[in-house]
Amino acid sequence: MINGMWTADRRVFLDANGKAVDEKDPSKVELLIAPGQKMEMAKAVELGLVEQPVEPKAKGKAPAANADLKAAESRIKELEAEVETLTKENADLKAEKPAEEAKPEAEKAEDQASDKAEKQASDKAVTPDKNK
Repeated sequence: MINGMWTADRRVFLDANGKAVDEKDPSKVELLIAPGQKMEMAKAVELGLVEQPVEPKAKGKAPAANADLKAAESRIKELEAEVETLTKENADLKAEKPAEEAKPEAEKAEDQASDKAEKQASDKAVTPDKNK
């Protein structure tokens, strides 16, 4: 059984055979319902004014759905907290740029040249002279 009321959103007429028609239909005979008026849902379905409402699924599934929803909401909060932590850590890392990154390019080039010279000097000290 269909319970409830349907509220008309348009003018609906009946034709001579009792079929619901819209106001542009030339076969309309009498006004059935005007916008804003209410009619039993079962009658509205019978006349084809609305589709038959879907009955709610079996009871007892709501608690499981609520548990799933609560678990999802909890996980969302965890992830939001993780995002906040990672965002702060990222900001801290950007603020703590290594001294090497802060050096101008000329200083970096000098350091590289100095490192290369030190390595060559240490290589010569370790490698015996083969010509002796």
